[in-house]
Amino acid sequence: MTPEKAAAAAVPEEKPKLNFGGKTERVATCRLCEEARTWAQKGSFCEYCTGAFRRATGHQRLHILFEDQHLAESVRQESKTKRAEAENASPPKKGLEKKLEEFLRRFEEVLPQQRRIVANEVVEELTANCSDLRLILQRDAAQDTACGLLLEQLGKLRATVPASTNLDVPVITLTQLDSAVTKVPLPQEALTAAGYTLTKHSAAAAAEGPKSQQRKRGRRTKVNSRNKKMVVAQHLRKKRYRVFLEEPELHESMSWSTFHSIMKRHFPHVKNPMRQTDICEHCKHLERHLLPAAQRALAKHRLEIEEFSQQYFHPFDSSPATIENKEKTDKFPLLATSLAFVQQQNFNAANSRERQALGLATRLALHSAEASAIHTLKGHVELLEAYRWHQTSARRQEAALEQLASGESLPASAVLLQMDFKENVRYPLSAQETGDEWHAQNKLSLTVFGVFARVPTRTGTHVDVYLLLVSEVLDHDAQAANMLVNEAIALLRRHPGTHWPAVKKLILASDVGPHFRSYENAVKVLNVEVEVLYLAEHHGKGACDRLFAWTRMWVSRFIQKHPIYNLRDLTQCYREGAASRIADDPTTPAILVSNFDPGRFRPTKRSFLSAATLKISRTYSLVALDRHAAPGVRIVNHVFTDLRQGSRVLPCHVDEVVSEEKVEWRRGYYDKPRSWEQAGPEPGDVNHVTRRFAAQKTFLPDREVAPKRSLEEKMSAKAKQLSKHAAKKKRELAEGSSSSASSSSSSSSTSSEKA
Repeated sequence: MTPEKAAAAAVPEEKPKLNFGGKTERVATCRLCEEARTWAQKGSFCEYCTGAFRRATGHQRLHILFEDQHLAESVRQESKTKRAEAENASPPKKGLEKKLEEFLRRFEEVLPQQRRIVANEVVEELTANCSDLRLILQRDAAQDTACGLLLEQLGKLRATVPASTNLDVPVITLTQLDSAVTKVPLPQEALTAAGYTLTKHSAAAAAEGPKSQQRKRGRRTKVNSRNKKMVVAQHLRKKRYRVFLEEPELHESMSWSTFHSIMKRHFPHVKNPMRQTDICEHCKHLERHLLPAAQRALAKHRLEIEEFSQQYFHPFDSSPATIENKEKTDKFPLLATSLAFVQQQNFNAANSRERQALGLATRLALHSAEASAIHTLKGHVELLEAYRWHQTSARRQEAALEQLASGESLPASAVLLQMDFKENVRYPLSAQETGDEWHAQNKLSLTVFGVFARVPTRTGTHVDVYLLLVSEVLDHDAQAANMLVNEAIALLRRHPGTHWPAVKKLILASDVGPHFRSYENAVKVLNVEVEVLYLAEHHGKGACDRLFAWTRMWVSRFIQKHPIYNLRDLTQCYREGAASRIADDPTTPAILVSNFDPGRFRPTKRSFLSAATLKISRTYSLVALDRHAAPGVRIVNHVFTDLRQGSRVLPCHVDEVVSEEKVEWRRGYYDKPRSWEQAGPEPGDVNHVTRRFAAQKTFLPDREVAPKRSLEEKMSAKAKQLSKHAAKKKRELAEGSSSSASSSSSSSSTSSEKA
């Protein structure tokens, strides 16, 4: 739309009349599509243009239509399409004709019976005298059919109810009953007349199907919502309130509450700053340093080469592969292909006509720029390839573990054990901690070892079991890990829900910590085939971390009613938490909690795998056959779990070392009295508090001071604190407004001086 045409259309053009539904009304012209609209409609646009604009942009101001010509044209085309569809649609049928047609459409299965009844001579005679008889007969036949369908649906619903249920659990929910009734072709008015009231909300809920009987907790999920979509969250570098204070245009034009509501409604994907912990160091270097440095190097060398040949990268940029790589979020293919293109151009320099047309000095300078670019970019690409291989390895091992944990690739005679050490639990812990308790937490802690297992059962399936082993031993080395794994296997053997005689293969999954991936840990003495699956460096997340998250929640709840002062208290906390978890969600696997006490001294005998051809830090998958399958030690290195073919590790043998001295396990040590475990003073006791009182009781205050603050004093202190915060906010807003005003006045004075 031209500016002159838009200005002419800005004033609504009044036409004599236009018939809408048989009425003569004043009309106007839509500013966008220039079609007639009702005069009573609000705004300057017709209903079709307004609806198309709302669907395209949401609740935005309409003035942006004329600022974006592409948007205005798309809205205009969609409005014309909707208007044409509305004009070509058949007019709605009204009254009894519409109801009768809908009624006959629903009950076509009863029409043959109705025709036979109506064809009877008596019915023909009655029809001549009673014009409504046909409609009455059709309604009665339809109701009889609907009653039969209703009984059929209720019978199916009754068959789904178990024979015996708990008395406090309803056997049939209202949604299930409504779902059975809505499948019967009866209008809602007929149901209401029969005494069965079904609201629109209940009918919609019944149409969605049965829902889980598990009690919902927390806020409603937004993942499966039809009114929302998944977007990438953007995290600010400052909190939203700090951004509001530092931007004068914001706090001058609106209040904080208005800004907060706008952010929440229109920018929900913009979040406050977030802190990530326990992330992969290699992935962080790749995303934050290596990849940006390679992109900067590529841009720099492109400019240097284009100084001597402006059309140098034109064939590369215009190729479909390059255009596709530029649209990808992964920028490595673009870097690799750019390096390959420069190498190819440099190799074919003698056959290039464009290069031969340049002067000798220019060709030498271009060759030097190409050599510099190849040398620099080759180092970047090789380094990026190594770090990308690390990410690929992590994804391969995680996919293999996920298939095993889900049961897709886990054999029926195999057991999966995924294990990990939790961060040591510091103690003492309580709802009210003293200074001594807080200082003791730096010296006293407990080890928690978690295991997720999928074990065969007597029915030929697998059952999931969680294990928590709590110990005072703080050593996280290969010897301690082997002993903890043996203890976990012993617990699984005794568990009534497992069938250990059916186990023919043991799969151990863990991270690549030195306590798991070591030559000492690779030695196994079980009479089964053993496969070891190592996850990639810094990527050892799995079911054990889910278990550890539960334990943190259990500890925070437990200390509200009972302190944690020792190993026994922490074990009790975990057992109560596991019981409450299973009670809340019966689908939770069994959680076994046990103490682990290896004694005071370490075992004197230690075994190590000796293999000159095996570099254990270069592999993620090892398979060892049991000692009855082949004589000696037989280990196959698959490198990755998804590779079925591996190489035999030869030569290899087991070395045993026996220590003459006994070495104690490392445990927490606290050299001061544990005041939190001691009983309080008894009447008549003398301690430092009573002695201090005896020495100072003659020095009375000027006025009476209560030992503790009263409720009124606490409320007064809180009110004073809130008033200070409010005054601080007002002061910051005033300072921001004054600084913006001074900057605007200085800029205006500078412009006037220049004028």
